[in-house]
Amino acid sequence: MSTTGPFSRAFGQSIQNRRLPEHKAKSNAPIPKCLQRGYHNAEKVLDEMQQTVQAHSYLPQEKSLEFTRKYNLSCEDVKKIYFFVLKSKKDKDKEKAYRSVSRSYGEYQMSRQESAASFMSMSEGDVSETLEFTNDDSMKTRLQELVQTEGVPHDYITRIYSNLKHSETNFSLKDKNIISKSPELNFSMRRILIDWLHEVSQEYALEWQTLLLAIQITDQYIHLSTVEKNDLQLVGVTSLWMAAKMEEIHPPSVHDFTYISDDAYNFSEVMNFESQMLKKLDWNVTIPTPLDFLSHFLLFFKSEPQINDNAQMFVDIFLQHKEYTHYLPSEVAAAALLLSIMYSSTVQWTPELTTYSGYNAEDIRNCSRKINQAFGQAEKRNKIRAAYLKHYRKHKNSIYKHVKWNKMQAPL
Repeated sequence: MSTTGPFSRAFGQSIQNRRLPEHKAKSNAPIPKCLQRGYHNAEKVLDEMQQTVQAHSYLPQEKSLEFTRKYNLSCEDVKKIYFFVLKSKKDKDKEKAYRSVSRSYGEYQMSRQESAASFMSMSEGDVSETLEFTNDDSMKTRLQELVQTEGVPHDYITRIYSNLKHSETNFSLKDKNIISKSPELNFSMRRILIDWLHEVSQEYALEWQTLLLAIQITDQYIHLSTVEKNDLQLVGVTSLWMAAKMEEIHPPSVHDFTYISDDAYNFSEVMNFESQMLKKLDWNVTIPTPLDFLSHFLLFFKSEPQINDNAQMFVDIFLQHKEYTHYLPSEVAAAALLLSIMYSSTVQWTPELTTYSGYNAEDIRNCSRKINQAFGQAEKRNKIRAAYLKHYRKHKNSIYKHVKWNKMQAPL
């Protein structure tokens, strides 16, 4: 089996230098190659594996050995068949769930990234203190005309935003060195870990919010605890598992995460470490992410998909950098949006947007400059660039080409 994680027990090399596992075939992909060679009765093997999937949430060791002996398969082949069947089953379940949700919400259906109110928005905080963007009635009317909230009342939007702003300050890591308690760690290790988490989230088709929340949980835990180098990947895996349970309709199993890390950790280690992390975090894991704010800001730009796509890419790229922890999620979201606007020739940072977001262009100019530097590095780098490649492959024709900061025009 090839190693797929960035950290072995002795802190191995990045996943970038290794081949991604092939077990997560697309739903329309052919069956695993080991069943295409004609040596096996493919239909019989798949039927038996489907029965195993229905009976268990993972592949028991005795079942794996039974397949290898009965059908003369390698352990790697058995795993590929198992994940192929599991993915097919999850795709069907997701289709059923989607149809059910569509029927329930009808015309007011909104996607996760477009939703102005996420589950994360209702974390702790005094929501009775409604954030009023402005006391100018004409400006309020103008904002309501500009922002299309798809049936969500404007007052409800302001209450959610107020709660998010209150909550992010409680979890703020500004002016703090999050690895100060962990002498074995450095920010290069964090960068490699987050790059790997990007690839894992793509491999399992996880929501963007799941990845963002996992990184927030990881940073909070590292800040509060002494983490050894050999346990850094375990922190990332466990954080992603916790976030997936909160954000995904069908989260991957613990065994999926242990497999993708090349079984560097077993089921019991992840479960025990989850308990340890929750105690250290005092069970406070509903942490605001840049997406909670970016989805709020992007209500201004529903007719500008390029602004949306590139703002998300800028956030993703900046996640890996040390400076990311020096800003609030709302600042990162606003700065990424400002940078996307600066690259565009069709829109500007308007007074209405300043009122709506609570940030003027000068407030977030320095953060935008740092994001642009990170963008330039990601575009040229050969390794540790999973975030950039994710967006480049998906939106190749709409992704901006990097421009040096001193050659960019002011946003106003």
